[in-house]
Amino acid sequence: MHLPDAVRPAATPMSGPPRDRLDGLTRRAGIAAALFGMAGPLVPRRTLARSSLVHQALADGPAESPSGPLAQGATILIAGPPDGTLDRVASAILPPLTRALPHGSKVDRTNSGGIDGVTGANRFEARAAPDGLNVLMAPGSSALAWLIGERRAQFDVGHWVPVMAGATPCIIAGRMPVASLVPGARFRIAAASVAGPDVAALLGLYLLGIETSVVFGLRGRQAREALEQGGVDLVFVHGTRTSAQLADLTRFGAAPLFSLGAPRPDGQPARDPAAPELANLIELHERLHGALPSGPLYQAWCSAAAAASLAFLMALPQMTPAALIALWREAAAAAVRSPDAAALVELADVHPMAAPAAITRVSGLAAPPESALALRQWLAGRFDWHPS
Repeated sequence: MHLPDAVRPAATPMSGPPRDRLDGLTRRAGIAAALFGMAGPLVPRRTLARSSLVHQALADGPAESPSGPLAQGATILIAGPPDGTLDRVASAILPPLTRALPHGSKVDRTNSGGIDGVTGANRFEARAAPDGLNVLMAPGSSALAWLIGERRAQFDVGHWVPVMAGATPCIIAGRMPVASLVPGARFRIAAASVAGPDVAALLGLYLLGIETSVVFGLRGRQAREALEQGGVDLVFVHGTRTSAQLADLTRFGAAPLFSLGAPRPDGQPARDPAAPELANLIELHERLHGALPSGPLYQAWCSAAAAASLAFLMALPQMTPAALIALWREAAAAAVRSPDAAALVELADVHPMAAPAAITRVSGLAAPPESALALRQWLAGRFDWHPS
Protein backbone atom coordinates (compact mmCIF):
# COMPACT_ATOMS: atom_id res chain seq x y z
CA MET A 1 0.00 0.00 0.00
CA HIS A 2 1.28 3.48 -0.82
CA LEU A 3 1.88 5.51 2.32
CA PRO A 4 1.79 9.31 2.50
CA ASP A 5 5.21 10.96 2.62
CA ALA A 6 4.59 11.97 6.22
CA VAL A 7 4.33 8.31 7.23
CA ARG A 8 7.42 7.06 5.36
CA PRO A 9 10.82 7.28 7.09
CA ALA A 10 12.66 10.43 6.07
CA ALA A 11 15.73 10.02 3.87
CA THR A 12 17.44 13.05 5.37
CA PRO A 13 17.41 14.61 8.83
CA MET A 14 14.34 16.75 9.48
CA SER A 15 14.35 20.09 11.17
CA GLY A 16 12.06 21.10 14.01
CA PRO A 17 11.57 19.92 17.58
CA PRO A 18 11.88 16.11 17.80
CA ARG A 19 8.72 15.77 19.93
CA ASP A 20 6.62 17.66 17.34
CA ARG A 21 7.87 15.39 14.56
CA LEU A 22 7.07 12.29 16.62
CA ASP A 23 3.57 13.59 17.41
CA GLY A 24 2.83 14.20 13.73
CA LEU A 25 4.10 10.82 12.58
CA THR A 26 2.34 8.99 15.40
CA ARG A 27 -0.94 10.75 14.72
CA ARG A 28 -1.04 9.81 11.03
CA ALA A 29 0.18 6.29 11.58
CA GLY A 30 -2.45 5.85 14.28
CA ILE A 31 -5.20 7.02 11.92
CA ALA A 32 -4.06 4.65 9.20
CA ALA A 33 -3.96 1.75 11.64
CA ALA A 34 -7.38 2.56 13.07
CA LEU A 35 -9.03 2.86 9.67
CA PHE A 36 -7.41 0.05 7.73
CA GLY A 37 -5.76 -2.29 10.22
CA MET A 38 -2.27 -1.64 8.78
CA ALA A 39 0.39 -3.97 10.17
CA GLY A 40 3.61 -2.71 11.64
CA PRO A 41 5.09 -1.35 14.85
CA LEU A 42 2.50 1.39 15.33
CA VAL A 43 1.81 2.91 18.73
CA PRO A 44 -1.29 1.37 20.40
CA ARG A 45 -4.31 3.66 20.94
CA ARG A 46 -3.96 3.60 24.75
CA THR A 47 -0.30 4.58 24.49
CA LEU A 48 -1.23 7.43 22.17
CA ALA A 49 -3.83 8.64 24.66
CA ARG A 50 -1.37 8.52 27.57
CA SER A 51 1.27 10.32 25.48
CA SER A 52 -1.21 13.05 24.57
CA LEU A 53 -2.19 13.52 28.22
CA VAL A 54 1.46 13.74 29.29
CA HIS A 55 2.22 16.37 26.64
CA GLN A 56 -0.86 18.35 27.68
CA ALA A 57 0.19 18.19 31.33
CA LEU A 58 3.68 19.45 30.43
CA ALA A 59 2.18 22.32 28.46
CA ASP A 60 -0.34 23.28 31.15
CA GLY A 61 2.00 23.14 34.13
CA PRO A 62 0.74 22.18 37.60
CA ALA A 63 -2.66 20.54 37.82
CA GLU A 64 -5.57 22.88 38.39
CA SER A 65 -9.14 22.31 39.42
CA PRO A 66 -11.24 21.56 36.34
CA SER A 67 -13.26 24.53 35.15
CA GLY A 68 -15.27 25.59 32.14
CA PRO A 69 -18.65 24.62 30.68
CA LEU A 70 -17.60 21.02 29.95
CA ALA A 71 -15.71 20.34 33.17
CA GLN A 72 -18.53 18.06 34.38
CA GLY A 73 -17.77 15.70 31.50
CA ALA A 74 -19.35 15.58 28.05
CA THR A 75 -20.26 12.35 26.28
CA ILE A 76 -20.10 11.73 22.53
CA LEU A 77 -22.46 8.91 21.65
CA ILE A 78 -21.19 7.01 18.60
CA ALA A 79 -24.21 5.43 16.92
CA GLY A 80 -22.50 2.24 15.83
CA PRO A 81 -20.62 -0.77 17.19
CA PRO A 82 -17.07 -0.70 18.60
CA ASP A 83 -14.48 -1.07 15.82
CA GLY A 84 -17.09 -0.44 13.12
CA THR A 85 -16.42 2.03 10.30
CA LEU A 86 -17.95 4.95 12.21
CA ASP A 87 -15.97 4.07 15.33
CA ARG A 88 -12.72 4.06 13.35
CA VAL A 89 -13.56 7.43 11.80
CA ALA A 90 -14.34 8.73 15.30
CA SER A 91 -10.88 7.62 16.47
CA ALA A 92 -9.41 9.95 13.86
CA ILE A 93 -11.57 13.05 14.22
CA LEU A 94 -12.42 13.15 17.95
CA PRO A 95 -8.85 13.78 19.24
CA PRO A 96 -8.45 17.13 17.41
CA LEU A 97 -12.02 18.06 18.35
CA THR A 98 -11.44 17.48 22.06
CA ARG A 99 -8.07 19.27 21.95
CA ALA A 100 -9.84 22.35 20.58
CA LEU A 101 -12.36 22.52 23.43
CA PRO A 102 -11.74 24.87 26.38
CA HIS A 103 -9.11 23.88 28.93
CA GLY A 104 -10.59 21.69 31.63
CA SER A 105 -13.11 20.01 29.34
CA LYS A 106 -13.67 16.30 29.90
CA VAL A 107 -14.97 14.23 26.98
CA ASP A 108 -15.89 10.55 26.99
CA ARG A 109 -17.17 8.41 24.14
CA THR A 110 -19.60 5.53 24.18
CA ASN A 111 -20.95 3.22 21.47
CA SER A 112 -24.55 2.18 20.95
CA GLY A 113 -26.35 -0.03 18.43
CA GLY A 114 -25.64 -1.41 14.98
CA ILE A 115 -23.99 -0.08 11.87
CA ASP A 116 -27.02 1.77 10.48
CA GLY A 117 -27.00 4.09 13.51
CA VAL A 118 -30.74 3.85 14.18
CA THR A 119 -30.52 2.37 17.69
CA GLY A 120 -27.92 4.91 18.77
CA ALA A 121 -29.93 7.81 17.33
CA ASN A 122 -33.04 6.53 19.16
CA ARG A 123 -31.12 6.45 22.43
CA PHE A 124 -29.83 9.98 21.85
CA GLU A 125 -33.30 11.33 21.06
CA ALA A 126 -34.81 9.70 24.15
CA ARG A 127 -32.14 10.42 26.76
CA ALA A 128 -29.86 13.31 25.73
CA ALA A 129 -30.40 16.51 27.70
CA PRO A 130 -29.84 19.83 25.87
CA ASP A 131 -27.05 20.87 28.24
CA GLY A 132 -24.10 20.88 25.83
CA LEU A 133 -22.77 17.72 27.46
CA ASN A 134 -24.42 15.29 25.01
CA VAL A 135 -23.28 14.97 21.39
CA LEU A 136 -24.41 12.48 18.76
CA MET A 137 -22.08 11.07 16.11
CA ALA A 138 -24.11 9.02 13.63
CA PRO A 139 -23.81 7.74 10.05
CA GLY A 140 -25.94 9.24 7.30
CA SER A 141 -27.78 5.93 7.06
CA SER A 142 -29.58 6.71 10.32
CA ALA A 143 -31.13 9.81 8.76
CA LEU A 144 -31.98 7.82 5.64
CA ALA A 145 -33.89 5.27 7.74
CA TRP A 146 -35.95 8.13 9.18
CA LEU A 147 -36.49 9.61 5.71
CA ILE A 148 -37.90 6.45 4.16
CA GLY A 149 -40.15 5.82 7.16
CA GLU A 150 -38.50 2.90 8.92
CA ARG A 151 -40.59 2.28 12.04
CA ARG A 152 -37.44 1.60 14.06
CA ALA A 153 -36.38 5.23 13.60
CA GLN A 154 -38.00 6.87 16.62
CA PHE A 155 -36.32 10.24 16.21
CA ASP A 156 -36.67 13.38 14.12
CA VAL A 157 -33.66 14.50 12.10
CA GLY A 158 -35.10 18.01 12.15
CA HIS A 159 -34.39 18.14 15.91
CA TRP A 160 -30.64 17.75 15.45
CA VAL A 161 -28.42 20.83 15.78
CA PRO A 162 -25.43 20.34 13.43
CA VAL A 163 -21.87 20.62 14.76
CA MET A 164 -19.71 18.81 12.21
CA ALA A 165 -20.06 16.40 9.30
CA GLY A 166 -17.86 14.16 7.18
CA ALA A 167 -18.74 13.66 3.52
CA THR A 168 -17.68 11.04 1.01
CA PRO A 169 -18.14 11.16 -2.79
CA CYS A 170 -21.17 9.44 -4.34
CA ILE A 171 -20.52 8.39 -7.95
CA ILE A 172 -22.29 6.36 -10.62
CA ALA A 173 -19.79 4.31 -12.64
CA GLY A 174 -20.08 1.99 -15.62
CA ARG A 175 -18.44 0.78 -18.82
CA MET A 176 -20.52 2.87 -21.23
CA PRO A 177 -19.94 6.51 -22.26
CA VAL A 178 -21.89 9.09 -20.31
CA ALA A 179 -23.53 10.14 -23.60
CA SER A 180 -25.46 6.84 -23.58
CA LEU A 181 -27.32 7.95 -20.44
CA VAL A 182 -30.43 9.33 -22.12
CA PRO A 183 -34.13 9.25 -21.22
CA GLY A 184 -35.65 5.86 -22.04
CA ALA A 185 -32.35 3.99 -21.99
CA ARG A 186 -32.38 0.86 -19.81
CA PHE A 187 -29.48 -0.36 -17.71
CA ARG A 188 -28.93 -2.95 -15.00
CA ILE A 189 -27.60 -1.52 -11.73
CA ALA A 190 -26.25 -3.27 -8.65
CA ALA A 191 -27.69 -2.38 -5.25
CA ALA A 192 -27.44 -3.79 -1.76
CA SER A 193 -31.08 -2.99 -0.95
CA VAL A 194 -33.63 -0.28 -1.53
CA ALA A 195 -33.63 0.60 2.20
CA GLY A 196 -30.15 2.10 2.23
CA PRO A 197 -27.85 4.58 0.48
CA ASP A 198 -28.54 2.97 -2.92
CA VAL A 199 -31.97 4.63 -2.94
CA ALA A 200 -30.23 7.94 -3.73
CA ALA A 201 -28.74 6.47 -6.92
CA LEU A 202 -31.94 4.65 -7.94
CA LEU A 203 -34.13 7.71 -7.46
CA GLY A 204 -31.58 9.93 -9.19
CA LEU A 205 -31.58 7.75 -12.30
CA TYR A 206 -35.39 7.75 -12.22
CA LEU A 207 -35.42 11.57 -12.18
CA LEU A 208 -33.13 11.54 -15.23
CA GLY A 209 -35.68 9.37 -17.07
CA ILE A 210 -33.34 6.36 -17.25
CA GLU A 211 -34.96 2.95 -16.86
CA THR A 212 -33.20 0.61 -14.46
CA SER A 213 -33.36 -3.08 -13.75
CA VAL A 214 -32.01 -3.49 -10.22
CA VAL A 215 -29.95 -6.50 -9.17
CA PHE A 216 -30.30 -6.50 -5.38
CA GLY A 217 -28.04 -8.10 -2.80
CA LEU A 218 -24.78 -6.73 -4.26
CA ARG A 219 -22.59 -4.35 -2.28
CA GLY A 220 -19.00 -3.16 -2.43
CA ARG A 221 -16.66 -5.64 -4.09
CA GLN A 222 -19.58 -7.92 -5.03
CA ALA A 223 -21.09 -5.11 -7.09
CA ARG A 224 -17.77 -4.32 -8.75
CA GLU A 225 -17.24 -7.99 -9.61
CA ALA A 226 -20.73 -8.15 -11.11
CA LEU A 227 -19.85 -5.18 -13.31
CA GLU A 228 -16.59 -6.82 -14.35
CA GLN A 229 -18.37 -10.07 -15.25
CA GLY A 230 -21.12 -8.33 -17.20
CA GLY A 231 -23.90 -9.05 -14.72
CA VAL A 232 -24.72 -5.34 -14.33
CA ASP A 233 -24.06 -2.17 -16.30
CA LEU A 234 -23.84 0.40 -13.49
CA VAL A 235 -22.60 0.52 -9.90
CA PHE A 236 -23.01 3.12 -7.19
CA VAL A 237 -19.67 3.94 -5.57
CA HIS A 238 -19.94 5.56 -2.14
CA GLY A 239 -18.64 5.38 1.41
CA THR A 240 -15.06 5.37 2.66
CA ARG A 241 -12.13 4.78 0.30
CA THR A 242 -14.02 5.71 -2.86
CA SER A 243 -10.72 6.40 -4.64
CA ALA A 244 -9.63 2.80 -4.10
CA GLN A 245 -13.04 1.53 -5.24
CA LEU A 246 -12.85 3.56 -8.47
CA ALA A 247 -9.27 2.44 -9.08
CA ASP A 248 -10.48 -1.15 -8.80
CA LEU A 249 -13.07 -0.47 -11.52
CA THR A 250 -10.53 0.90 -14.00
CA ARG A 251 -8.86 -2.51 -14.21
CA PHE A 252 -11.54 -3.65 -16.65
CA GLY A 253 -12.40 -0.45 -18.47
CA ALA A 254 -15.09 1.00 -16.20
CA ALA A 255 -15.08 4.69 -15.35
CA PRO A 256 -17.00 7.24 -13.27
CA LEU A 257 -19.90 8.76 -15.23
CA PHE A 258 -21.37 11.42 -12.93
CA SER A 259 -21.67 12.27 -9.25
CA LEU A 260 -24.66 13.01 -7.07
CA GLY A 261 -23.02 16.37 -6.39
CA ALA A 262 -22.92 18.35 -3.16
CA PRO A 263 -24.72 21.41 -1.85
CA ARG A 264 -22.82 24.66 -1.51
CA PRO A 265 -23.03 26.46 1.86
CA ASP A 266 -25.93 28.48 0.42
CA GLY A 267 -27.78 25.23 -0.31
CA GLN A 268 -27.54 25.42 -4.10
CA PRO A 269 -26.33 22.29 -5.95
CA ALA A 270 -22.73 22.10 -7.10
CA ARG A 271 -20.17 19.57 -8.25
CA ASP A 272 -18.70 17.38 -5.57
CA PRO A 273 -15.43 19.06 -4.48
CA ALA A 274 -13.91 15.58 -4.18
CA ALA A 275 -14.70 14.90 -7.88
CA PRO A 276 -14.83 18.33 -9.56
CA GLU A 277 -14.17 16.88 -13.01
CA LEU A 278 -17.49 15.03 -13.00
CA ALA A 279 -20.82 16.60 -13.87
CA ASN A 280 -23.36 16.24 -11.10
CA LEU A 281 -26.85 14.81 -11.50
CA ILE A 282 -28.43 18.27 -11.62
CA GLU A 283 -26.22 19.30 -14.55
CA LEU A 284 -27.01 16.06 -16.34
CA HIS A 285 -30.74 16.57 -15.84
CA GLU A 286 -30.55 20.08 -17.29
CA ARG A 287 -28.57 18.77 -20.26
CA LEU A 288 -31.10 16.00 -20.95
CA HIS A 289 -34.34 17.84 -20.20
CA GLY A 290 -33.48 21.50 -20.66
CA ALA A 291 -34.56 22.32 -17.10
CA LEU A 292 -33.61 21.75 -13.49
CA PRO A 293 -35.52 19.06 -11.59
CA SER A 294 -38.23 20.21 -9.21
CA GLY A 295 -41.12 18.96 -7.10
CA PRO A 296 -41.51 16.90 -3.92
CA LEU A 297 -39.72 13.83 -5.29
CA TYR A 298 -36.73 15.96 -6.25
CA GLN A 299 -36.64 17.43 -2.75
CA ALA A 300 -36.74 13.90 -1.36
CA TRP A 301 -33.82 12.98 -3.62
CA CYS A 302 -31.81 15.93 -2.27
CA SER A 303 -32.27 14.62 1.28
CA ALA A 304 -31.49 11.03 0.28
CA ALA A 305 -28.35 12.12 -1.57
CA ALA A 306 -27.21 14.15 1.44
CA ALA A 307 -27.71 11.12 3.69
CA ALA A 308 -25.91 8.76 1.31
CA SER A 309 -22.89 11.07 1.18
CA LEU A 310 -22.43 11.40 4.95
CA ALA A 311 -19.83 9.15 6.57
CA PHE A 312 -20.77 10.88 9.81
CA LEU A 313 -22.80 13.72 11.21
CA MET A 314 -22.28 15.26 14.62
CA ALA A 315 -25.13 17.04 16.36
CA LEU A 316 -26.43 18.43 19.63
CA PRO A 317 -29.99 18.08 20.92
CA GLN A 318 -32.64 20.64 20.11
CA MET A 319 -32.81 23.52 22.65
CA THR A 320 -29.08 23.38 23.48
CA PRO A 321 -28.06 26.93 24.56
CA ALA A 322 -26.57 29.05 21.78
CA ALA A 323 -23.32 29.63 23.65
CA LEU A 324 -22.68 25.89 23.93
CA ILE A 325 -23.56 25.33 20.26
CA ALA A 326 -21.00 28.00 19.37
CA LEU A 327 -18.41 26.36 21.65
CA TRP A 328 -18.74 22.99 19.91
CA ARG A 329 -18.81 24.54 16.42
CA GLU A 330 -15.65 26.53 17.12
CA ALA A 331 -13.91 23.34 18.21
CA ALA A 332 -15.18 21.61 15.05
CA ALA A 333 -13.75 24.41 12.90
CA ALA A 334 -10.34 23.87 14.52
CA ALA A 335 -10.60 20.09 14.14
CA VAL A 336 -11.23 20.19 10.38
CA ARG A 337 -8.07 22.27 9.93
CA SER A 338 -5.94 19.74 11.82
CA PRO A 339 -3.43 17.23 10.38
CA ASP A 340 -5.72 14.48 11.67
CA ALA A 341 -8.50 15.70 9.36
CA ALA A 342 -6.09 15.95 6.41
CA ALA A 343 -4.98 12.37 7.02
CA LEU A 344 -8.62 11.24 7.17
CA VAL A 345 -9.19 12.74 3.72
CA GLU A 346 -6.04 11.19 2.32
CA LEU A 347 -6.47 7.73 3.78
CA ALA A 348 -10.26 7.25 3.75
CA ASP A 349 -11.78 9.87 1.39
CA VAL A 350 -13.80 11.24 4.31
CA HIS A 351 -13.90 15.04 4.09
CA PRO A 352 -14.64 16.63 7.49
CA MET A 353 -16.50 19.95 7.44
CA ALA A 354 -17.59 22.51 9.99
CA ALA A 355 -20.11 25.36 9.77
CA PRO A 356 -21.53 26.60 7.49
CA ALA A 357 -21.05 23.60 5.17
CA ALA A 358 -21.87 21.06 7.90
CA ILE A 359 -25.03 22.97 8.81
CA THR A 360 -26.16 22.92 5.17
CA ARG A 361 -25.39 19.21 4.80
CA VAL A 362 -27.08 18.05 8.02
CA SER A 363 -30.04 20.42 7.76
CA GLY A 364 -30.64 19.15 4.22
CA LEU A 365 -31.42 15.69 5.61
CA ALA A 366 -34.81 16.84 6.91
CA ALA A 367 -37.10 16.65 3.87
CA PRO A 368 -40.50 18.38 4.08
CA PRO A 369 -43.34 15.99 4.98
CA GLU A 370 -44.77 16.02 1.44
CA SER A 371 -41.36 15.07 0.03
CA ALA A 372 -40.86 12.22 2.49
CA LEU A 373 -44.34 10.96 1.62
CA ALA A 374 -43.57 11.17 -2.11
CA LEU A 375 -40.42 9.10 -1.59
CA ARG A 376 -42.26 6.41 0.37
CA GLN A 377 -44.98 6.25 -2.28
CA TRP A 378 -42.33 5.93 -5.00
CA LEU A 379 -40.63 3.10 -3.13
CA ALA A 380 -43.96 1.30 -2.71
CA GLY A 381 -44.97 1.72 -6.35
CA ARG A 382 -41.57 1.02 -7.90
CA PHE A 383 -40.30 -1.77 -5.64
CA ASP A 384 -43.35 -2.81 -3.60
CA TRP A 385 -41.33 -1.76 -0.56
CA HIS A 386 -43.01 -0.77 2.69
CA PRO A 387 -41.41 0.30 6.00
CA SER A 388 -40.73 -2.58 8.36
